[in-house]
Amino acid sequence: ADERRTQIIRDLEDVALSADSHEEVSEVVVAISEAGTIKKIPYKNYSLAQREFNDKTTENEIFTILEKTQTDKKAYLFTNKGLCHEIAVADLMQAKWKEKGEFLKHILKDFADDEKVLYASFCDKEAEGGELVFVTRDGMCKKSSFEEYFVNKYCFPVAKLKDNDEIVSIFKEDENKTMLMLTKKGMALKISSNEIPSQGRISAGVKGITLSAGDSVISAFACEGKELLAFSNLGVGKKMMCDQIDLMVRARKGIKLLTLSNREELVFSGDVLDSQEVVYKAGDELLSKEIAKIETLSKNAKPSPVIKLKRGMAIEKAWIYKN
Repeated sequence: ADERRTQIIRDLEDVALSADSHEEVSEVVVAISEAGTIKKIPYKNYSLAQREFNDKTTENEIFTILEKTQTDKKAYLFTNKGLCHEIAVADLMQAKWKEKGEFLKHILKDFADDEKVLYASFCDKEAEGGELVFVTRDGMCKKSSFEEYFVNKYCFPVAKLKDNDEIVSIFKEDENKTMLMLTKKGMALKISSNEIPSQGRISAGVKGITLSAGDSVISAFACEGKELLAFSNLGVGKKMMCDQIDLMVRARKGIKLLTLSNREELVFSGDVLDSQEVVYKAGDELLSKEIAKIETLSKNAKPSPVIKLKRGMAIEKAWIYKN
């Protein structure tokens, strides 16, 4: 008998549809905004656009993900809820730099109102190499090979989270295998990611940092050779080299990076470059400051005003401006 030429699909949830193979492949930039929208920008349009921050920039132009890719790829979107959503790049709305895009919650079936994309990978027939590190608000860490997440489902779990916990950072393990975790009360713990065992896709991980009452992790990243910027809701903080922070073992409290008042908590911490600028929201205003204009301090230097605010104002959120 002739070999069957058709495929019987029993469970549509287990099948990821791909773009029409006859469509022309083109280069695009996928942009995911702080406001929760997504779009693909033709690369030619992106390269010609006026992308500098100005007083008319809105949160729709504050992009947490901005990646060059191709229309024959699939986007794997990892979120704070411990889920990964898959969508073909070709199926994304095409728009210009200033145009809004579509809300993720409107195009992804299981995307929640308070869900945010923390990491995106763009693949076709092969998974991205290396291992992903996940860090949660409660200080748990897990590490898994990216191949664990190369799954033909529209939406699937990538971590086992405890009640009321969520993922705050996802990053690719680098060859130096050092990482830094920072908390809203100004604590910092630098460890080797070798201390985090490689586990399967649906696992809870291990304790990365011990937190004091009321504290929580706000960010984590691969830190070798990088410069750190951290500041509070009152604009007080410091910029310093991560190499100045001593390596410790996981599950410790870490060091006091910044001594904060009772009215303060960290609103931003992450690795930065002098070529970048940080954008922050204070009241109804979106403002920016060039990283190069912030003085680099030593580990033992006292925190200083990184951002000068008007009297009575406080910073609600802050991001690195990606353009």
